[in-house]
Amino acid sequence: MARYWTGSLTVDLDGASLAFVLTEGHIDAVPPGIANGVAHIGLAAPREVWDKVLAPVPPPFFNDIMPARAFGLRVSGDEETLWQYYPAVRRLIDLLREEYADAASL
Repeated sequence: MARYWTGSLTVDLDGASLAFVLTEGHIDAVPPGIANGVAHIGLAAPREVWDKVLAPVPPPFFNDIMPARAFGLRVSGDEETLWQYYPAVRRLIDLLREEYADAASL
């Protein structure tokens, strides 16, 4: 999905950010504040939107980042990169959904 992606992705939840820096599809590091530039994608939303997007069974329109944009999810960065690696971005959301559910159950 992300085999040739050299760039970065940030996920911002009410000011708290996760940053993923990729080289040829492999995560190099996860340092805050380093992700930007060419081939960068950013996802940001208020907590109430992320709560729905990351729910184990998301409500209608929150199961994917594109329809969730109508409800406050912001997508920024290089649009061409977003569409090239959209399946990888969706998979990341799925993985975050699993982690979010696990953290909520603690």
